[in-house]
Amino acid sequence: MGVIGLVRANLTIDPLRLAVMGALSGIASASVLASINSAASAVEAGKPTTSLLFFFLGAVLVYIVSQRYVLLAAIREIEQIVHAIRLRIFEKVIHSDLAIVERIGHANIYSAAAKETQTISQTVNVLVMGAQSAVLLAGALFTSLVFMVMFRKNKQILANLRGGMTEEAGVFAILGSALSGFKEVKMNSARAAGLLEDFRERSAGAVSGKIAIRSLMADSATLSQVLVFFLVGAMVFTVPALFPSAAPSVIKTATAVLFMIGPLQGLVNAVPLYNMANAAAANIEEIEAALGAEAAPPTPSTIRPFAGFSRLSIQGLRFRYAETKDGKPFEVGPIDLELVAGQTVFLTGGNGSGKTTLMQLIVGLHRPLAGRIRVDGRIVDEVSLQAYRNLFAVVFSDGHLFQRLYGLGEPDPAMIDRWLGRLEIGDKTGVVDGAFSTLDLSAGQRKRIALLVALLEDRPIVVLDEWAADQDPEFRRKFYRELLGELKLIGKTVIAITHDDRYFDSADRHLRMDDGRLVADTNQVAGSDRSEA
Repeated sequence: MGVIGLVRANLTIDPLRLAVMGALSGIASASVLASINSAASAVEAGKPTTSLLFFFLGAVLVYIVSQRYVLLAAIREIEQIVHAIRLRIFEKVIHSDLAIVERIGHANIYSAAAKETQTISQTVNVLVMGAQSAVLLAGALFTSLVFMVMFRKNKQILANLRGGMTEEAGVFAILGSALSGFKEVKMNSARAAGLLEDFRERSAGAVSGKIAIRSLMADSATLSQVLVFFLVGAMVFTVPALFPSAAPSVIKTATAVLFMIGPLQGLVNAVPLYNMANAAAANIEEIEAALGAEAAPPTPSTIRPFAGFSRLSIQGLRFRYAETKDGKPFEVGPIDLELVAGQTVFLTGGNGSGKTTLMQLIVGLHRPLAGRIRVDGRIVDEVSLQAYRNLFAVVFSDGHLFQRLYGLGEPDPAMIDRWLGRLEIGDKTGVVDGAFSTLDLSAGQRKRIALLVALLEDRPIVVLDEWAADQDPEFRRKFYRELLGELKLIGKTVIAITHDDRYFDSADRHLRMDDGRLVADTNQVAGSDRSEA
């Protein structure tokens, strides 16, 4: 599509009006040139230049109004376009499948939303000036050579620009947080909505700040050129009157200084930036297309929620990774399994056995190639998939902790304090205004905070992926011997991936995976054992 196509596709302002004002700016700039040239000729001929002075002043005034309009319109338009692109990418990330996000890669998504949009944002104004410079340069070649003195940005603009960059970094931090905690986002639609709203507000705030900053820059650039106009005008109108013998050289110098070098420099600078912006636009288009490969999810109003469950039945579930590190496809399944409410289930297996993939299939993060899942007889389909995910509160082994409790509304402070105490973390952190006071904790302590968040979600099924692996021996024993029993007492079904064989007796049921197959299913309460292989 390219940067021009991208801007045209997202343009909200009337392009005809923008073109007219741009043309008016070019005409005014050319009129300044014409007035100076005419004045130079008049001075050489000894004729008065008063009328040309007023014409010069009028052309400068028209230039100020039209040029400022074009620059500010371009600033507002491109920042709104960048905001729309970022928001669109963020929404597509939230609504995409785990497999799609993993295939594209976090770095590519982040680059499209952050680096590429930043490139477009920073180059469009230069491209506008470059286009105007090209037109002016073409006209100026018929008259004379020009030069323009460029003023550097002042300290206020630099300070504001740094502040704007800090605000924008906060926007990208939320995107990075959503990508790092993508699985947690997918498992909680309310959290996803909270993140999206926070992103929307922060991005809009950053846009307002950047518009203000770049408006100052536009004013500064316009003022710089106006000052040059007056400087050269003074040379043409004043110096010859004071020093008649210098008139010919002054006029030639003024003409060369004003109109040739500035537009030429603008045009040269615009060419590489145009190429960069084109590449950025192409990358954005590619990432958006990849993220938009799947249909948008149904709106929440169309989803009938699962109130809970008594039995979760998995029938013939299969999944295949297209490629693995060794280049060979890895397949999980077929899996036949039935989970009963209130059970504590341990899922075990060696590295690469498929236990994590099975867990991701169970919670709905991966879409199976074959098979089906039923909840109390109701088939989980595309329409009900997110409602099904909302049955689970998951703590992943590589999980991400959000600073704020997105999607949890106003949780019960007494419940928070109770579980902070039971998890022996109350002296390390707390919840203030819906956010943790600190997450600067050890790996094991962060896992305890993640378990607290899972409990605050109040889902019927709690899934823990290698949760105890980062705990010290004493707290690990407490988890298996005490906390799992407490979760059962409050009605939670627990599915825990674990390697702690000394605590296998703490589970009601033990599932074992090997080479992508469920090879053992031991009901430890009834004492029965059946093979799935």
